[in-house]
Amino acid sequence: PDATLYHFGVLESNVHMAWMRTVCGRLKSDYRYSKDIVYNNFPWPNPTEAQRAKIEKTAQAIANIAAEQKVCAIVIGLPVNMDGSEGSRAQRCRKLAMLIGEISDIPTLLFDERMTTMTAARYLNETNTRGKKRKQVIDALSAQIILQNCLDRLKNL
Repeated sequence: PDATLYHFGVLESNVHMAWMRTVCGRLKSDYRYSKDIVYNNFPWPNPTEAQRAKIEKTAQAIANIAAEQKVCAIVIGLPVNMDGSEGSRAQRCRKLAMLIGEISDIPTLLFDERMTTMTAARYLNETNTRGKKRKQVIDALSAQIILQNCLDRLKNL
């Protein structure tokens, strides 16, 4: 409840993800994130003021862009496994949505992203997009597909 931009930045960092992969227990192939085992034992860095400011600046940039664009909601793709279970990436996305909610008034929606990369790859095949260009656009195209699928779903409710 008292999360700051600094907390948001650190918890989304590669350092925290490496800690989680090392310390978390595993349940099937998924990481088990526990407040008792992982979160409370995470060795929070003691950054210099400059490092802390950089982390906060990056986190604030996300909130600023959302405000500038008059975003009414943030859609985050939820990487659900094909069998419907959730792994560590899904847990990370849920945590991101929670942190955004704590630093912003913008509602956050999690939306199942299964098959979106495959759909994007199929489209890129049809348009003969290959090599370096393909690598540059596949994630952005997948994000557009997630957003469109979410909007279509909301329209039909």
